[in-house]
Amino acid sequence: MASNTTLENIVPELLTTAEAARLLSMGERTLWRHSRSGAAPAPVKIGGTLVRYRRSELLDWIEAGCPPTILISINTVRKQCIHLQKLLDRAGPKTRRNRSTLAKN
Repeated sequence: MASNTTLENIVPELLTTAEAARLLSMGERTLWRHSRSGAAPAPVKIGGTLVRYRRSELLDWIEAGCPPTILISINTVRKQCIHLQKLLDRAGPKTRRNRSTLAKN
C-alpha cells in the first residue's frame, strides 16, 4: 500500500518570520518587535543566524489569549532603571541628595 504523505501534507514545526507573521495575522516587523519585547514567543536561532518560530508555541500562545510573557515586565523595569540612572547622572550629586532627603520625608 502506497503512503499518501506528500510534501503538501507536511506541516513544518519551525516557521520563518514571514510564515509566523502570516499565522498571527500581523506584519513581520510587528512580530519581531513583540518577540523582542517579550509580548510574543521568542524565536529560536539555528546556527547563530537562522531565525525560526515554533508553530506549537505560537498556537499555544494564541490559545492562551496572547498573554505577555514575563520578559516584558523585566525589560520594562530594566529600561526604566537605565533611564532613571541617566537622569540622575545628568542631574549631578546635589540633586541626588535633595531627592533622597525628599524621599525620607
